[in-house]
Amino acid sequence: MKRFGIAAASFLVLSCTSSGALARVLFNEIMYNTGSRDEEWIELYNAGQHEMDLDGWAVADRHRRITLSGPYARIPAGAFLLLAHRAFEDHASLQIALPSLNNGGDDLVLYDERGAIADRLCYRSEWGGARSVSLERLDALPPANRAVRSNWTSCIHPDGHTAGRINSVTAGVAAGVSIGIVPDPFDLRRSERALIEYSLPLRLCAVVLDLYDLSGKLIIRLLDGEPAGAAGRVCWDGRDRFGGVCATGIYMIKLRAIDAASGRVAAATR
Repeated sequence: MKRFGIAAASFLVLSCTSSGALARVLFNEIMYNTGSRDEEWIELYNAGQHEMDLDGWAVADRHRRITLSGPYARIPAGAFLLLAHRAFEDHASLQIALPSLNNGGDDLVLYDERGAIADRLCYRSEWGGARSVSLERLDALPPANRAVRSNWTSCIHPDGHTAGRINSVTAGVAAGVSIGIVPDPFDLRRSERALIEYSLPLRLCAVVLDLYDLSGKLIIRLLDGEPAGAAGRVCWDGRDRFGGVCATGIYMIKLRAIDAASGRVAAATR
Protein backbone atom coordinates (compact mmCIF):
# COMPACT_ATOMS: atom_id res chain seq x y z
CA MET A 1 0.00 0.00 0.00
CA LYS A 2 3.04 2.34 0.22
CA ARG A 3 3.26 2.52 -3.55
CA PHE A 4 -0.42 3.24 -3.68
CA GLY A 5 -0.11 6.11 -1.21
CA ILE A 6 2.47 8.04 -3.23
CA ALA A 7 1.21 7.14 -6.68
CA ALA A 8 -0.18 9.55 -9.23
CA ALA A 9 -3.75 9.34 -10.47
CA SER A 10 -2.75 6.96 -13.24
CA PHE A 11 -1.74 4.26 -10.75
CA LEU A 12 -4.39 1.56 -10.38
CA VAL A 13 -4.70 -1.31 -7.94
CA LEU A 14 -6.61 -4.52 -8.45
CA SER A 15 -6.85 -6.59 -5.30
CA CYS A 16 -9.04 -9.20 -3.67
CA THR A 17 -12.17 -7.62 -2.21
CA SER A 18 -15.10 -9.26 -0.51
CA SER A 19 -18.41 -8.53 -2.20
CA GLY A 20 -20.07 -8.89 1.20
CA ALA A 21 -18.80 -5.49 2.26
CA LEU A 22 -20.82 -3.95 -0.56
CA ALA A 23 -23.83 -6.21 -0.51
CA ARG A 24 -26.87 -6.22 1.77
CA VAL A 25 -30.15 -8.01 2.46
CA LEU A 26 -31.79 -8.77 -0.86
CA PHE A 27 -34.82 -10.36 -2.43
CA ASN A 28 -33.43 -13.75 -3.49
CA GLU A 29 -36.34 -16.00 -4.47
CA ILE A 30 -40.12 -15.74 -4.59
CA MET A 31 -42.94 -18.23 -5.00
CA TYR A 32 -45.72 -16.22 -6.58
CA ASN A 33 -47.59 -18.73 -8.76
CA THR A 34 -48.78 -21.40 -6.38
CA GLY A 35 -50.45 -24.77 -6.82
CA SER A 36 -53.20 -26.20 -4.65
CA ARG A 37 -50.74 -27.40 -1.97
CA ASP A 38 -48.34 -24.47 -2.11
CA GLU A 39 -48.38 -21.00 -0.65
CA GLU A 40 -46.74 -17.74 -1.54
CA TRP A 41 -43.49 -16.73 0.10
CA ILE A 42 -40.54 -14.38 -0.27
CA GLU A 43 -36.97 -15.39 0.49
CA LEU A 44 -34.44 -12.82 1.70
CA TYR A 45 -30.67 -13.36 1.50
CA ASN A 46 -28.02 -11.67 3.63
CA ALA A 47 -25.13 -11.14 1.21
CA GLY A 48 -23.15 -9.18 3.81
CA GLN A 49 -20.55 -10.23 6.36
CA HIS A 50 -22.54 -9.69 9.55
CA GLU A 51 -25.82 -10.86 11.04
CA MET A 52 -28.64 -8.43 10.35
CA ASP A 53 -31.46 -7.56 12.74
CA LEU A 54 -34.50 -6.90 10.55
CA ASP A 55 -36.71 -5.66 13.36
CA GLY A 56 -38.39 -2.51 12.02
CA TRP A 57 -37.69 -3.38 8.39
CA ALA A 58 -40.68 -3.65 6.04
CA VAL A 59 -41.74 -5.34 2.83
CA ALA A 60 -44.33 -3.73 0.57
CA ASP A 61 -46.12 -4.10 -2.72
CA ARG A 62 -48.22 -1.48 -4.53
CA HIS A 63 -50.95 -1.57 -1.91
CA ARG A 64 -49.58 -2.75 1.45
CA ARG A 65 -46.54 -2.28 3.65
CA ILE A 66 -45.83 -4.88 6.33
CA THR A 67 -43.31 -4.26 9.12
CA LEU A 68 -41.04 -7.10 10.23
CA SER A 69 -40.65 -7.65 13.95
CA GLY A 70 -40.01 -10.24 16.61
CA PRO A 71 -37.13 -12.46 17.75
CA TYR A 72 -37.06 -14.36 14.45
CA ALA A 73 -36.52 -11.20 12.40
CA ARG A 74 -32.80 -11.88 12.21
CA ILE A 75 -30.67 -13.24 9.40
CA PRO A 76 -27.04 -14.40 9.78
CA ALA A 77 -24.42 -13.54 7.17
CA GLY A 78 -24.80 -15.72 4.09
CA ALA A 79 -28.12 -17.09 5.29
CA PHE A 80 -31.72 -17.03 4.11
CA LEU A 81 -35.01 -16.00 5.72
CA LEU A 82 -38.46 -16.88 4.39
CA LEU A 83 -41.36 -14.46 4.75
CA ALA A 84 -44.72 -16.23 4.63
CA HIS A 85 -48.16 -16.47 6.17
CA ARG A 86 -47.00 -19.40 8.28
CA ALA A 87 -43.72 -20.48 9.84
CA PHE A 88 -41.74 -23.24 8.10
CA GLU A 89 -40.41 -25.98 10.36
CA ASP A 90 -37.47 -26.90 8.12
CA HIS A 91 -36.34 -23.38 7.14
CA ALA A 92 -35.61 -20.14 8.98
CA SER A 93 -38.80 -18.15 8.52
CA LEU A 94 -40.81 -15.22 9.78
CA GLN A 95 -44.59 -15.37 9.90
CA ILE A 96 -46.14 -12.15 8.55
CA ALA A 97 -49.27 -10.99 6.75
CA LEU A 98 -47.46 -11.29 3.43
CA PRO A 99 -48.74 -9.04 0.64
CA SER A 100 -50.37 -11.05 -2.15
CA LEU A 101 -47.94 -11.80 -4.99
CA ASN A 102 -49.70 -11.34 -8.31
CA ASN A 103 -49.17 -14.02 -10.95
CA GLY A 104 -48.85 -11.51 -13.74
CA GLY A 105 -46.23 -9.47 -11.92
CA ASP A 106 -45.81 -7.18 -8.94
CA ASP A 107 -43.64 -4.42 -7.51
CA LEU A 108 -41.94 -5.41 -4.26
CA VAL A 109 -39.84 -3.11 -2.09
CA LEU A 110 -37.71 -3.97 0.95
CA TYR A 111 -37.20 -1.09 3.40
CA ASP A 112 -34.64 -0.94 6.19
CA GLU A 113 -35.41 0.34 9.69
CA ARG A 114 -34.79 3.95 8.57
CA GLY A 115 -37.28 3.68 5.71
CA ALA A 116 -34.56 3.62 3.04
CA ILE A 117 -34.96 1.19 0.15
CA ALA A 118 -32.72 -1.86 0.68
CA ASP A 119 -33.87 -3.70 -2.45
CA ARG A 120 -36.58 -3.55 -5.08
CA LEU A 121 -38.04 -6.21 -7.37
CA CYS A 122 -40.52 -5.33 -10.10
CA TYR A 123 -41.00 -8.81 -11.54
CA ARG A 124 -43.20 -9.89 -14.41
CA SER A 125 -44.41 -13.39 -15.30
CA GLU A 126 -42.26 -13.32 -18.45
CA TRP A 127 -39.14 -13.27 -16.25
CA GLY A 128 -39.70 -16.86 -15.12
CA GLY A 129 -41.49 -18.85 -12.51
CA ALA A 130 -44.54 -20.97 -13.24
CA ARG A 131 -47.20 -22.88 -11.34
CA SER A 132 -45.40 -24.27 -8.26
CA VAL A 133 -42.02 -23.13 -9.67
CA SER A 134 -40.24 -20.24 -7.99
CA LEU A 135 -38.48 -17.24 -9.51
CA GLU A 136 -34.78 -17.18 -8.52
CA ARG A 137 -32.14 -14.48 -8.49
CA LEU A 138 -29.10 -15.30 -10.60
CA ASP A 139 -26.56 -12.92 -9.14
CA ALA A 140 -26.31 -11.35 -5.69
CA LEU A 141 -23.01 -9.59 -6.44
CA PRO A 142 -22.74 -5.83 -6.90
CA PRO A 143 -24.45 -3.83 -8.10
CA ALA A 144 -26.70 -5.20 -5.42
CA ASN A 145 -30.00 -3.89 -6.76
CA ARG A 146 -30.17 -6.08 -9.87
CA ALA A 147 -33.96 -5.93 -10.28
CA VAL A 148 -33.73 -6.57 -14.00
CA ARG A 149 -35.10 -9.39 -16.10
CA SER A 150 -31.66 -10.74 -17.05
CA ASN A 151 -30.88 -11.37 -13.36
CA TRP A 152 -33.93 -13.55 -12.62
CA THR A 153 -35.08 -16.89 -13.98
CA SER A 154 -37.13 -19.99 -13.16
CA CYS A 155 -35.89 -22.46 -10.57
CA ILE A 156 -34.53 -25.65 -12.15
CA HIS A 157 -34.52 -27.80 -9.00
CA PRO A 158 -36.81 -30.87 -9.12
CA ASP A 159 -38.67 -29.53 -6.07
CA GLY A 160 -39.60 -26.42 -8.02
CA HIS A 161 -37.89 -24.18 -5.45
CA THR A 162 -34.81 -23.91 -3.24
CA ALA A 163 -36.34 -22.29 -0.15
CA GLY A 164 -33.67 -21.83 2.51
CA ARG A 165 -30.94 -23.09 0.18
CA ILE A 166 -28.58 -21.75 -2.48
CA ASN A 167 -30.51 -21.02 -5.66
CA SER A 168 -30.57 -23.83 -8.19
CA VAL A 169 -29.26 -21.62 -10.99
CA THR A 170 -26.02 -21.00 -9.08
CA ALA A 171 -25.69 -23.95 -6.71
CA GLY A 172 -22.60 -26.12 -6.90
CA VAL A 173 -21.02 -24.39 -9.86
CA ALA A 174 -18.83 -21.66 -8.36
CA ALA A 175 -16.30 -24.21 -7.03
CA GLY A 176 -13.32 -24.38 -9.33
CA VAL A 177 -13.63 -20.81 -10.61
CA SER A 178 -10.46 -18.74 -10.27
CA ILE A 179 -9.30 -15.30 -11.41
CA GLY A 180 -5.70 -14.11 -11.64
CA ILE A 181 -4.28 -10.65 -12.39
CA VAL A 182 -0.78 -9.80 -13.67
CA PRO A 183 0.64 -7.40 -12.59
CA ASP A 184 -1.34 -6.50 -9.49
CA PRO A 185 -1.08 -3.59 -8.84
CA PHE A 186 -0.20 -1.98 -12.16
CA ASP A 187 1.02 1.47 -13.14
CA LEU A 188 -0.19 3.31 -16.25
CA ARG A 189 2.84 5.60 -16.10
CA ARG A 190 4.93 2.64 -17.24
CA SER A 191 2.36 1.76 -19.91
CA GLU A 192 1.38 -1.34 -17.95
CA ARG A 193 -1.79 -3.24 -18.65
CA ALA A 194 -3.57 -5.69 -16.37
CA LEU A 195 -3.81 -9.21 -17.80
CA ILE A 196 -6.87 -10.88 -16.27
CA GLU A 197 -6.83 -14.68 -16.55
CA TYR A 198 -9.63 -17.00 -15.47
CA SER A 199 -10.30 -20.71 -15.27
CA LEU A 200 -13.70 -22.39 -15.10
CA PRO A 201 -15.13 -25.82 -14.32
CA LEU A 202 -17.10 -25.59 -17.58
CA ARG A 203 -16.16 -26.92 -20.99
CA LEU A 204 -18.29 -24.57 -23.08
CA CYS A 205 -19.88 -21.40 -21.79
CA ALA A 206 -20.62 -17.72 -22.36
CA VAL A 207 -18.52 -15.39 -20.21
CA VAL A 208 -19.40 -11.94 -18.87
CA LEU A 209 -16.59 -10.06 -17.09
CA ASP A 210 -17.24 -6.66 -15.47
CA LEU A 211 -15.16 -4.25 -13.42
CA TYR A 212 -16.71 -2.20 -10.60
CA ASP A 213 -15.45 0.42 -8.21
CA LEU A 214 -16.05 -0.01 -4.48
CA SER A 215 -19.34 1.88 -4.61
CA GLY A 216 -20.72 -0.82 -6.91
CA LYS A 217 -20.62 1.39 -10.02
CA LEU A 218 -19.91 -0.42 -13.28
CA ILE A 219 -16.61 0.80 -14.74
CA ILE A 220 -16.37 -1.32 -17.88
CA ARG A 221 -17.54 -4.63 -19.31
CA LEU A 222 -14.52 -6.44 -20.75
CA LEU A 223 -16.34 -9.56 -21.92
CA ASP A 224 -19.99 -9.58 -22.93
CA GLY A 225 -21.19 -13.14 -23.36
CA GLU A 226 -18.29 -14.26 -25.53
CA PRO A 227 -18.08 -18.05 -26.13
CA ALA A 228 -15.31 -19.57 -24.02
CA GLY A 229 -13.83 -22.81 -22.84
CA ALA A 230 -12.30 -23.78 -19.52
CA ALA A 231 -9.79 -20.90 -19.49
CA GLY A 232 -9.36 -17.46 -21.00
CA ARG A 233 -7.73 -14.06 -20.64
CA VAL A 234 -8.44 -10.42 -21.34
CA CYS A 235 -6.46 -7.17 -20.92
CA TRP A 236 -7.58 -3.98 -19.19
CA ASP A 237 -5.90 -0.68 -20.01
CA GLY A 238 -7.21 1.21 -16.98
CA ARG A 239 -9.95 3.06 -18.85
CA ASP A 240 -13.68 3.12 -18.25
CA ARG A 241 -16.41 2.31 -20.77
CA PHE A 242 -16.35 5.90 -22.00
CA GLY A 243 -12.61 5.90 -22.67
CA GLY A 244 -11.63 7.97 -19.65
CA VAL A 245 -8.68 7.06 -17.42
CA CYS A 246 -9.89 5.63 -14.12
CA ALA A 247 -8.93 7.23 -10.84
CA THR A 248 -6.47 5.73 -8.39
CA GLY A 249 -8.13 3.06 -6.32
CA ILE A 250 -9.13 -0.54 -5.77
CA TYR A 251 -11.43 -2.15 -8.30
CA MET A 252 -13.41 -5.36 -8.18
CA ILE A 253 -13.69 -7.90 -10.97
CA LYS A 254 -16.91 -9.86 -11.34
CA LEU A 255 -16.98 -12.86 -13.64
CA ARG A 256 -20.09 -14.81 -14.60
CA ALA A 257 -20.03 -17.84 -16.89
CA ILE A 258 -23.22 -19.44 -18.18
CA ASP A 259 -22.90 -23.14 -18.97
CA ALA A 260 -24.00 -23.79 -22.56
CA ALA A 261 -25.36 -27.22 -21.65
CA SER A 262 -27.30 -26.64 -18.42
CA GLY A 263 -27.74 -22.87 -18.24
CA ARG A 264 -26.26 -22.79 -14.75
CA VAL A 265 -24.06 -19.92 -13.69
CA ALA A 266 -20.54 -19.95 -12.27
CA ALA A 267 -19.63 -16.67 -10.58
CA ALA A 268 -16.60 -15.24 -8.82
CA THR A 269 -15.27 -11.88 -7.71
CA ARG A 270 -11.82 -10.53 -7.15
